Parts: sequence; C-alpha cells; structure tokens
Amino acid sequence: MKKIYSLSLAGLICLLSLNLCLMAGTVTSFTLINSDTDTPIKVLVNGDVIYLDEHINIRANVSGTVLSVKFFQNEAPYSLENGVPFALAGDDNGDYREWIKSEGNYTIRAVPYALKDAMGTTGTSLSISFTVAVRPGGNFWSLTGNAGTNTFNNFIGTTDVRPLVFRTGNLERMRLTQDGLLGLGTSSPGSRIQIEDGSRGTLRLMTAGATLGHDIGFDGGNDGFFWFSHLGAESGDTRFFWDNNGNERNLLVLKNTGLIGIGTPDPTQTLDVNGGTRVRVLPSGSLTDSVVVADNNGNLKRISVRRLISSSSAVHSSVSSDPTFAALTQTLSKQQEKINQQQLAIEALKTELESFRHRTSANTLSGGQGVRLSQCVPNPFSGKTVIEYFLPSDVRKASIHVYNMNGLELKKYELTMRGQGSLEISSQELHPGLYLYTLIVDGQEADTKRMVLTE
Repeated sequence: MKKIYSLSLAGLICLLSLNLCLMAGTVTSFTLINSDTDTPIKVLVNGDVIYLDEHINIRANVSGTVLSVKFFQNEAPYSLENGVPFALAGDDNGDYREWIKSEGNYTIRAVPYALKDAMGTTGTSLSISFTVAVRPGGNFWSLTGNAGTNTFNNFIGTTDVRPLVFRTGNLERMRLTQDGLLGLGTSSPGSRIQIEDGSRGTLRLMTAGATLGHDIGFDGGNDGFFWFSHLGAESGDTRFFWDNNGNERNLLVLKNTGLIGIGTPDPTQTLDVNGGTRVRVLPSGSLTDSVVVADNNGNLKRISVRRLISSSSAVHSSVSSDPTFAALTQTLSKQQEKINQQQLAIEALKTELESFRHRTSANTLSGGQGVRLSQCVPNPFSGKTVIEYFLPSDVRKASIHVYNMNGLELKKYELTMRGQGSLEISSQELHPGLYLYTLIVDGQEADTKRMVLTE
C-alpha cells in the first residue's frame, strides 16, 4: 500500500526558505549585572529586591537559536536587542549601560526570536517580578524632607568619577560633571556654567513676587550676539550701576529707544557721556578728513578740515578789524620781540663763553708782533656798539668785516690807525640779528667775534 503524505502551507514555506522556519530558542533565566564593573551579581528570582543605590542592568540568558530579544517592562515595550548579551538597558560592545529605575514593583518579560529585529518564529519567553526599594537604614534623602543632616557627611552627589544628573519626565534637564561643570539643556558642558535653549541660551532674572524681569541671552549663530530682554514692560531700561549701601551711581544706561548714557540716567543722544573722554591712539589724517566739534550744549558734530580752516580764516579777518583785537595783537607782538631779544642775549652769552680765551690773548702773526681784537661793548646792543683793536705799526693793511650767520659779508671797515684803535657801529647800519665780525691783517684772518643787535 502506498503512503500518502500531505504538505501544509507552512511546510511548503519552510521548504522554500529554511530561515523562516528555524525554531527560536528559549529564555532560560535573568542575571543581575553590575553596570560599573560589567560583572554578574546573581541570578534573579521572583520576589527579589533591588536597591536604588545599585548600578545594575538585567541580562536575559538564552538557549537554542536566538538572534534577537524583545523586552517588556510592566507589559509595555521597553527595548529590542539584536545580539548578545541581550540586556534590558543595552550595552556598548560589552560595556553594560545602567538601567534607570525608581521605587516600585516591576515585571520584566523577555521574548526570543529566531531572526533579528524580532522577526521569524517566536521562542519561549520568560518573565520575572521583583521590587525596587530604598535600602533599609541606608543614607538616602527622603522625598518629604530630611532632618539632622551633617554637611560634612551628608550631601547629594557622587563619590566616583560620574556626573550628577537631574531629570524631569525621565528627561535629563541638568548635569553637574565630575569636573564641576554645570550644564542646563546640555549633557556635555564645556564651561563652568553652560546654558542651552534651542538657538538661544537664556537666563531670566526677576525680583521675588514681581511680574517684571529681564532675560539675558546669547545667540550662538554665525553672527552671535548678547542680548537683554524686558518682560512685561516695553518702557523699561537696562542699567548698570554701582551701589554702596543704597547709594546708587549710574555707570551705564541702555534706553529701550536705543540711547546709551554713560554717567547719566537720561541720555538725549545715541551716546550721551557725562564726563571726560579719552582716545589713546589715533591714526594720522588729511585735509579731506573731518573733525569733531562740540556746541555750547556739548553736542558733537562733524565738520570738514577744509571748512574749519576756511571758517577760522574768516573769523580771524573779522576779529582783526576790531580795535580791541588790534591792541591785543600789538601787545603780543611786543612781548614776542622781547622774547626774541632775550634769546639773542642768551646766544651772545654762549658766544662769550666760547670765546673767553680770545678776549685777553693776542693773536700773534708771523712777524711776532701782537694783533688784538676785543669783544664789542655793549653786546647785545640796540643803539651803537664799539669794537676795540690793536694793530702794530708795521701792519700794511687791515680791515674789519661783518658777516651774517650764513657767511654773507654785509659791511667792511678799513682801519687806518695803528696801535690802539676803535670802531663804532651804529644799529642803523644793520637789521636786528646775530652777526660775526672778523679782523683781517695783511690778507690774513686774525680773529673773529660775535655781536647781537636788538631793536
């Protein structure tokens, strides 16, 4: 008798694709893992208690063909693992992550699958029920408040190299790193305090019980800017002031109209400065530039250098015609003349010092007989001055020459007297100034002196 075999649809599929009909294995047990050291603590059994201060993860142990495990926490899907170890909170290449927990009763169910991503046939699942609780007699902070704390021994924080994380709605809101950096809105602060809020970091400051306040923020875009914002008061100003026991002194005021006051609470211009200003370094300018001038009220205005020069010339022309100005100009001119005369006198004194050794000594020529040229008296002079000289009897020709300071000869006086003689020079012969006079004897320069003529 021939045997007749029937083939179901599932069997047909199995023949066409063996992967689809692989029988999934079984979840055999759960192991409690220390997530700090990645080492097993114990095999979990129903009714176990896990304490809040334990850093743990839960691993599902399997047998047979299992390529993925889906975890349910209190019958709600929690995680999907596509490779060993199949851990409730997952892992990073064998580094177990910490399972975040709170007080309460938990039931964990693990379902094995023959293929990844919870595909293929379903194997035999396993559930475990346990309780998460505060360790009896442990040093924990009560949610209803604490008493008798010691600030040296009792604190909120960590004792290892881990950050302190604050959550609400099971989402991280604030983090204090092991290096003491505080982040709000960021899990990786890079400064002592870092605030992130979308595209703007914002800090709001308000007086207790008030409805008005200020937002201080920074826009971190390509054109990052620092900004202040008033809450509920469009007419409010931003002030920086120094306060000494209630005695306020305004340093800087930013009006909501865009006016800035330095040293004044009520600026009337875009920049209103009550006090002196100083610019340490300025580049050189030219006649095509502009200068800043101030009116009687201290308002600054711009005026071109050419216009300023033209205006100054016009003012000078107008003022020059005034009799009072003319008298003042004449007085200043005389004072300047006196200053010039005093300067000439100073130069003459310098000359006296330089030629001291020539005043009493004779200038001896090749013949061996003495020739002497004396310093003019008086010097400086304004009316006339006298130059004394001595010429030996055998001198054939002698003269005194007067030069300006550029070496140009202005006067020449022939000397006919031998022996002791003198030459008188009147102020009418020369213009006020500094001169040199030289005695020439038989074609040779005997001596040179300086004289100063004043008005």
